[in-house]
Amino acid sequence: MNLTLAAPLLLWVAGSLGAGAVARALAARLAVLSNSGLGRWVTEVALLLYYVGWPALALFSGALSADLIGLGRIGVIDAGLWLGFAPRDWLRQATTAGLVTGFVLTLAWLAGRSATAQTPGDDCAEAPLGLDWRDALYAEVHWAFYRAPFLLLLGDVYWGALAGLALILAEWRWLGWPRFSRHPAGQFAHLGCALISTLLCISASNVWLAVTAQFAIRRYGARLIASARAGMHSR
Repeated sequence: MNLTLAAPLLLWVAGSLGAGAVARALAARLAVLSNSGLGRWVTEVALLLYYVGWPALALFSGALSADLIGLGRIGVIDAGLWLGFAPRDWLRQATTAGLVTGFVLTLAWLAGRSATAQTPGDDCAEAPLGLDWRDALYAEVHWAFYRAPFLLLLGDVYWGALAGLALILAEWRWLGWPRFSRHPAGQFAHLGCALISTLLCISASNVWLAVTAQFAIRRYGARLIASARAGMHSR
């Protein structure tokens, strides 16, 4: 274990958890304001600062490095790199990301087919395209940030990624499901995204591909479940 390297980043993550707890308490007290036009703008700014702004501050402070959050060597001036990765790395990582995304979407379709009945309120409106991209980006940056100190502390990508996943699940238990994943179908997609994000961290640490994979799961996972159920009920 390397506590010396991980300690500053652990403090940043602890600060994130504390900020999340404060934000949840304020949201409960100001629920009426959150439904107003100004409240929605304030909520969007708060989400940006929490999910992206805080990790960015840790990155610029030097406590967090680009490679720990899947940005590769993005700061290195090298004509052979595309967004921090060499072309052969893109090919390998894209293949891995495509396979695991296809596997999760297949599971979503099978889950829809195995459902014997559709419960009331099971249908949920599909989110706008931009919101799916936003949610995927926010979640991946946030999760990579939470995994980073454990990768340093444990010095092992497997155990570090699993420890980060445990912290992510603990945060959901403590602070509640993210507001864009409270519907059961959304929770299924969100949990699937967290598992795939962990797997990609171990096998193909590339935040750009992780965001794309998560977008595909969020966008099409619930749709496949619903279409599979509709096909079963129409028989």
